[in-house]
Amino acid sequence: MNFLKDYIRYVRQYRQGFLDSKIFAEELFTCPKCGKAKPFGADDAVGYYNDARGCIIVCNDCLLEFESRL
Repeated sequence: MNFLKDYIRYVRQYRQGFLDSKIFAEELFTCPKCGKAKPFGADDAVGYYNDARGCIIVCNDCLLEFESRL
């Protein structure tokens, strides 16, 4: 379980780095959990998400909520 929590924290912090850089891609995605349109981050983040086939991408706020429940 610690591995999962550490991995979730890593992903959230990785994405937050893109978001904090204020270099946003022009595309938004709709978080399937909260239903809000959120920025992907930078162009590198868009490429990362496009390679994540079969994954459900939620926003960092929802990911933080999930992490806190683990």
